Amino acid sequence: MIHKFEKFGKKIVIDTNSSSVHVVDDIVYKILDFYTPGCNKDSSCLCDLAQKYGENEVSEAFDEIQKLEKNSQLFAKDIDINSIQIESPIKAMCLNIAHDCQLRCKYCFASQGDFGGQRMLMSDKTAKNAIDFLILNSGKRKNLEVDFFGGEPMMNFEVIKKTIEYAKKNAKIFDKNFRFTITTNGLGLDDEKIDFLNQEMSNIVMSLDGRKNINDSMRITANGLGCYDIIVNNFKKIVKKRGKKDYYIRGTFTKKNLDFTQDVIALYNLGFKKISLEPAVIDENTDYALNFEDIEKIKHEYDKLASWVINTKKIDPDFVFFHFNINLENSPCLTKKIKGCGCGNDYIAVTPNGDIFPCHQFVGKTEFLMGNVNNNLFSKNIKSKCIKNLQNTLKLCKNCTAKAFCSPCLARSEFTSKLGCIISRYRIESALGTVIL
Repeated sequence: MIHKFEKFGKKIVIDTNSSSVHVVDDIVYKILDFYTPGCNKDSSCLCDLAQKYGENEVSEAFDEIQKLEKNSQLFAKDIDINSIQIESPIKAMCLNIAHDCQLRCKYCFASQGDFGGQRMLMSDKTAKNAIDFLILNSGKRKNLEVDFFGGEPMMNFEVIKKTIEYAKKNAKIFDKNFRFTITTNGLGLDDEKIDFLNQEMSNIVMSLDGRKNINDSMRITANGLGCYDIIVNNFKKIVKKRGKKDYYIRGTFTKKNLDFTQDVIALYNLGFKKISLEPAVIDENTDYALNFEDIEKIKHEYDKLASWVINTKKIDPDFVFFHFNINLENSPCLTKKIKGCGCGNDYIAVTPNGDIFPCHQFVGKTEFLMGNVNNNLFSKNIKSKCIKNLQNTLKLCKNCTAKAFCSPCLARSEFTSKLGCIISRYRIESALGTVIL
């Protein structure tokens, strides 16, 4: 299966099964409208094109298409997903160390921090049991990852410190290597905490929605105030001290800021060079929820953003917009693409009381409760269910034009509409326009 589209004056063709991307001329682009695998040059359509472009030129274009087909770079055969070994040991854990938050963000999928349940913090004991569980179930994997998440994880700072200390100690004993990451809203940070995060975290994701008025209309404190002025200063301190270590400023756009290019620009002008901005896929009954009538505006805005990214990277090569960051030369291997994030397979989430779920977006969905780290229970049945659901999701993705660059998401297929998929498809097209220069 192939997908053709035009972007920024380029004619682009994706072979979705091989992930090959081609920038082609007018003749090839037009031939591919009617070309089918194994066809010959006797087509009447070719004769019509020959009259316009010349017989030799059309013949050469046809031969090039056949060559790409022969090399499985066009019309490649689809992969039998059942032939890929998906089940694997656990390698990554989202540690929901706090089901509480100082903010009451309107679009929060986690019910503004408590995930629809009781506000609570993870105990030191449960955190240590979670590390033990990860090590025990990691098999021969050496490199493991722990993402401190919430709610707001920094509300449980002392337990974070103890957890990292415990993990490092056991890494030496069991020949493991831990990588720590954190997602934070930036409130409650001071110099001590900032220095700790910069020292211990391989990556820091900092939540900020862009322009002050946009951020403070959505990301409000429990007493109804905006958080922009506090967190911007804290995030600037983190980045200034961080050196070359990874970070992302992570924003969200809703119906209230469909001109989200301006939010990316605002973040960049604050000095942040690694930026992520994602659509909020939430209850469609809210007045700020994205819906299908917004699609054309979103498409236009992604193209506008892509043009700005192209121009910005010319003068600032260090700038990265996360969702346009497609590496055509060293893309993930086939197995990684098929497995995606590994939700419920090699990736799990653990709640403050020790319950295990496939990922943070499944927390509280009792039908997906996998076990508990405090009693070392783990359901292989739920893991098998996740793998089966992944295979079903992949079947739904089979004819998607973006499948070569979009990992399957179980949470999206289980809980949300197809709107997120439509947005992702167009975002990928805009992204390819920025990397094919």
